[in-house]
Amino acid sequence: MTNRKVTRNALQVLIVMARHPEKHQYALELSRDAEVNVGTIYAVLARLEQQGLVSSTVEGIDPIAEGRPARRYYLLTAEGLAAAREEIRKTQRLMTLGGRINA
Repeated sequence: MTNRKVTRNALQVLIVMARHPEKHQYALELSRDAEVNVGTIYAVLARLEQQGLVSSTVEGIDPIAEGRPARRYYLLTAEGLAAAREEIRKTQRLMTLGGRINA
């Protein structure tokens, strides 16, 4: 994830998506599983998509027949999965250090 700023919310979304990288997930589901505010999740997903870490597709349904709008599903790209794993490793290393800062 070189030269990319990863916010706490983005990291949480990447972690959730990395658990099942082949699974297409929609925003409300990701918001719940990543514990990211539903009002924030769309901005996080848009930024991750702009960075090439996730891709999205719109569900092919008839909204009238289904009684709801079509969902946008998100999927980690290969680059996104690699970035998620890298960020998870970095976070684990920091946690192992116990947050100590050498002065």
